[in-house]
Amino acid sequence: MLALVSEARADLARLYASEDDPERLRAGKAAVQSQLRDRFDAAREAEPALGRYANWFAGPLNNAQLNTFSDYNDWVPSFDALLLDCGGQWPCFWREVERIAALPAEQRIVVMEALRDLQDD
Repeated sequence: MLALVSEARADLARLYASEDDPERLRAGKAAVQSQLRDRFDAAREAEPALGRYANWFAGPLNNAQLNTFSDYNDWVPSFDALLLDCGGQWPCFWREVERIAALPAEQRIVVMEALRDLQDD
């Protein structure tokens, strides 16, 4: 799922960077959305459990939806590392989440990236 959405976001980023005329951009966006749905349908055939995402893919697939899906999933390894740092203790985890959430956005990103890097090691 994440790979499908990430590919679509990359395709859209290339499309928007082309600075084509608005009509071509709309057509290109519609093509990317259609391809994403087709790829999802193929993945769902191979893995029926993906059917739980069918309603999401049937929706408009706008930039906000694609970005939110990716943003959420991009931070999962960071939260996994944080929970491990807390020894699997939920009260510690939630205290740390609140501490990180209170940081300015730039600092928050640095902390989350450092946590994600811990997972990659």
